[in-house]
Amino acid sequence: MNTASGQKSDQTSEKLGKIIFYLLKQGSVSKEQLNYAKRIQKKLHPPKPLLDVLRELEYVDEDKVTQAIKANRSNLKVGTLLVELGHISREDLEDALREQYEGKHQKKIGDILIEKRLIDEKSMVELLSLKMGFPFLEPEFMDLDQNLFQTVSYKSFMQGKFIPIKVQEDGKVLVAFSDPLHQPTIETAKKIFKREIEAAISKSDSIDFAIQKMLREQNKERKPLTVDDESIVGIVNSIII
Repeated sequence: MNTASGQKSDQTSEKLGKIIFYLLKQGSVSKEQLNYAKRIQKKLHPPKPLLDVLRELEYVDEDKVTQAIKANRSNLKVGTLLVELGHISREDLEDALREQYEGKHQKKIGDILIEKRLIDEKSMVELLSLKMGFPFLEPEFMDLDQNLFQTVSYKSFMQGKFIPIKVQEDGKVLVAFSDPLHQPTIETAKKIFKREIEAAISKSDSIDFAIQKMLREQNKERKPLTVDDESIVGIVNSIII
C-alpha cells in the first residue's frame, strides 16, 4: 500500500469508525447498506451511533461485529472500542485523553475511565474478553510458574498490572494483563521474558492478589538463618548467654 492510499484508508476509518471500516473491508456490510444507514441516522432524534443503526437494520449482527474486532484487535484501542460500541460518548473519551495527557503519572485510558466511573471494570473485562477474544483468567486461583518471577522485581508487575502464568507448549508465555491492548505494557512483558506473549485478561485486583500470593510463597521458601558460633546470630546468642 502506498502512502497516499494508506492516508486515505486512515481517513476513511476515522470518519466511519474503525469497526464499521473493518466490517466494510471484510464484506460484512456493503457501501449501499452503509449509505442507507447514514440517511436513517441523520433523521434520528436523539442520534444513535452508526453501528447501532446497522444492527437495527439487521445489516450486521453481533457475530460479524465480533469477527471484525478480533481480526483487527492489534489496530484498536480501548477508548475507541468503547465509543464505537456505545459504552461511552466521544466527549467522555476526549476528557479522559486530556486527563491522561495532563497527568503527572501516565495512566492507561481504561483506568481513567474506570476511576471516572464512566465504565466499571467488570464491563471492561467482559468487553475485551468476549469481543476481542482474550481469555479471561483469575490468576489468584491458579498455579503460577515461579521461575517466571525470577527475572524481574515484583514492582514491575504491580506497576504494569500484568502477571505471568506459565510457558505454554508452543513456547509462548501466557501473561494476564488488566489491559491487553496497551502496547507499551505488552512490549515490556516481551522484553522481560524474551519470548512471544500470549495475552489474557484479568481484573486488576485479581492480578494484585496473585502477586501478593507469590510474594508470600517466596518468603516461605527462604531458608532460615543457621545458628552457629561464627554466625552473627550465634555470636549475639553467646553474648546473651
